[in-house]
Amino acid sequence: MKGRLFVFLQTVYQICASFTEHQGSLRATALTYTTMLSLVPFLAIAFSVLKGLGVQNALEPLLQQMAGDSQETISRIINYVNNTNVKSLGAVGLLVLVLTVISLLERIEESFNATWGVRETRPLKRRFSDYLSVVVVGPILLLVATSMTTSLQSQWLVKWLIEHTYLGSSILMLFRMVPYLFIWLAMIFLYIFIPNTKVRIGSAVLGGVLAGTAWQIAQWGYFHFQVGVANYNAIYGTLSALPIFLIWVYTSWLIVLFGLEVVYAHQHRGTRAAQLRIRAQTATTREILALSTLLLVCSHFRTGGPPPVPIQLSDKLGIALPEMEELLETLRNLRFLAKVSDNGSRWLPAREPSAIMLDEVLTALRGKLPPEEECTLACRPAIEVLGRESDIRSENLKGVTIHDLMMSTGDSQIV
Repeated sequence: MKGRLFVFLQTVYQICASFTEHQGSLRATALTYTTMLSLVPFLAIAFSVLKGLGVQNALEPLLQQMAGDSQETISRIINYVNNTNVKSLGAVGLLVLVLTVISLLERIEESFNATWGVRETRPLKRRFSDYLSVVVVGPILLLVATSMTTSLQSQWLVKWLIEHTYLGSSILMLFRMVPYLFIWLAMIFLYIFIPNTKVRIGSAVLGGVLAGTAWQIAQWGYFHFQVGVANYNAIYGTLSALPIFLIWVYTSWLIVLFGLEVVYAHQHRGTRAAQLRIRAQTATTREILALSTLLLVCSHFRTGGPPPVPIQLSDKLGIALPEMEELLETLRNLRFLAKVSDNGSRWLPAREPSAIMLDEVLTALRGKLPPEEECTLACRPAIEVLGRESDIRSENLKGVTIHDLMMSTGDSQIV
């Protein structure tokens, strides 16, 4: 029991440390600012899409329920959105509107990618289709979450079951869980879909349930415990709704980003400790990992399997995804690996494994020794020793290729 408690507390500490390391609070602040600038264009696009589904009138109660006591702010936003006639904007105006929404979603994707250590965003041709899915699916899930309970409870059969059967309390409790269910689905959708990497469903479910529950609790607290509202009214007057709404948006982003850290920690639960150890070790560790990565990719190639993605390689070697991405980029820059874009970044050997010399790989990873004339006299003995060591290694590994190493080890042991 004590062991499990210790592991749990250690995991919580690591999540909090990772949240701080990834500047979660700062990113939540930046996303709050971007959200406020892009909120009206985003809602205008969402309203236009939902009009085609005939449910645009239900979005206003959704926003009012999410905003708590900031009804005045939401009413003004809805008024602006309703007055935005997309057809009358023209091509340029519509383009600006769409680009504003894309900019918001790009900032969200960048924040998510920063947690995962992904350096690349989606290709431009994928952004329009992928981001449109977010604009459509997100509001629909939230809409269903807030309206389904009331709609179902108004049906005569449901009323009769609640009033006349012993299952009444259970059915009522089930209805109360419906908003949580769809908030969970919305969070899970974000955690799987937004990052430009492969996220395991189990990890996304855990983070989505925790973040969705925390968001609902925060929303309940926002409704019932408006701490300092009177002070805001005294200071800001008629503008008091604005800082309250800003605090709510900021809190929402904090919860979303912290839930993302939970997803990341769960997916890398077996590699987090290894990641911390690897950072503290010498360059020899990086050589081992880089050579192992090259062997894995070449083994997949030799056995005819699909090119591996970074998450497969990181799981196999027991390191975190950011470190694996860095190793892959290093090997690509050294022209040992090549990246192909097929359902995400997949990796192949840049040339036949039989043409990649083992000594060439180790020399490239270590880098060339500087000429003696470029160093001080104090450095020359060290350069001479390292030069001898390099010559001995080259002699011992002469003619040995990556293919030879795979054959001596066996593909089954590598892959």
